[in-house]
Amino acid sequence: SGLTDATFDNKVLMPFYKRVMAAVEDACPGRIFFTEPSAAFTFGFAKELRVPSGFEDRVVVSPHFYPSEVHEPGTEGYKGHISDLDRRLLDVIGGYLDKGVPLWMGEFGGITSNPGFAQYMRDLHELLAAHWVPSAIWDYCRGGGFCFLDDAGALNGVFYDVYTTPVPLLLPSKGTLKTDWDAGAITARPTA
Repeated sequence: SGLTDATFDNKVLMPFYKRVMAAVEDACPGRIFFTEPSAAFTFGFAKELRVPSGFEDRVVVSPHFYPSEVHEPGTEGYKGHISDLDRRLLDVIGGYLDKGVPLWMGEFGGITSNPGFAQYMRDLHELLAAHWVPSAIWDYCRGGGFCFLDDAGALNGVFYDVYTTPVPLLLPSKGTLKTDWDAGAITARPTA
């Protein structure tokens, strides 16, 4: 719905979320709400969701992120340009970061056999950590395509580095995270 409508997220989707949040609030006060922008936002057509008044401290925006070179079949794949990837990531999350809106990358992934996918995973997770944004991958399935597990049911090798390295995202204050995927370590340094 509203795939090319720039007003869809705030004129249709957010009013729907507000009705749901109000009903949940009546039945179970004090909850945290995760709101997902529409595909129109993901593709760059819609404006950012405006968090409704009264819910600013309890709404987490959880967009999707699917660059075409990792999402679509038959592409040349990810070329390892982390600065370009950061620009595209900030196109999705930058406005929320600027406003201090809590974020959780609600879904990302791609065709794991696309060229450069393992490097894409490293670079994306380095950027998510640098922006202090936790995330969830699609899809915890077994086999090819987007699957987290290989045919034998083991962790697909393209995910190994980033999912066997602990990422500290809950600290007393934000600082700088230095990633060393080869060593399987991320170091957090407080901001001076």
